[in-house]
Amino acid sequence: MKQTVVPNRNMILLSLAIGYAVSLEANKVYYGAHSGDHAIYPDCRPEFVEKMNDVSLIANYEAVEIYSPYLNVSKIEILTDGLSLGLDYADTWTCYNGREKACGKCGACQERLEAFEKNGIEDPLAYE
Repeated sequence: MKQTVVPNRNMILLSLAIGYAVSLEANKVYYGAHSGDHAIYPDCRPEFVEKMNDVSLIANYEAVEIYSPYLNVSKIEILTDGLSLGLDYADTWTCYNGREKACGKCGACQERLEAFEKNGIEDPLAYE
């Protein structure tokens, strides 16, 4: 999955989200990094989130916290949590290949399919 690494992607996106949060007078930004990303994406690791949060708290006159509730859990556990909340996963997308149907082969699709399998349910998403 190293071909999906975009240098500083999450730093840029978090910076934009923080700026938008300030404009809305919000005091928190939610960040969806999870433990399965730590080995591949440097900007999904706990130390990155901790340092970005430190900066976010002082970068504006209004402190904005970066909240990452799934930072140390797997995609399997995230799916379990979402299912318990009644989320409709037919309305979600994970695939990196921008087609009409998910490929089922890229790393993101493989992680998603594994999470559904480990939760004992079928993924409602259509695959090629």
